[in-house]
Amino acid sequence: MKQRLADIVLEFIMFASVPIKDNHVTLPFPFSEEIISSALKVPIHHIQSILNFLEKEKIITREHEFEVIDYVRLGKLSNLNPETCRNNTFGEVDLQEAN
Repeated sequence: MKQRLADIVLEFIMFASVPIKDNHVTLPFPFSEEIISSALKVPIHHIQSILNFLEKEKIITREHEFEVIDYVRLGKLSNLNPETCRNNTFGEVDLQEAN
């Protein structure tokens, strides 16, 4: 489930063309547990548990906005092929480190 959640967060980042700077990404739109739950078709309590884990591991934060604070570590949880996802938003992150 962590892998699926990491995939969906990375997909939202790619589709929104959000710049990745210093291994950090702030999503420019509301990104809630409900959105993830709906996209993955799983109960919200599972999503809350995984997001809490990611916060404890200092991979994301949800204090003010949904932010990925360790993009490389999030990428390691994902099953996405970084070469498939390569575009200009990945300019400052070494995608080979992510997988």
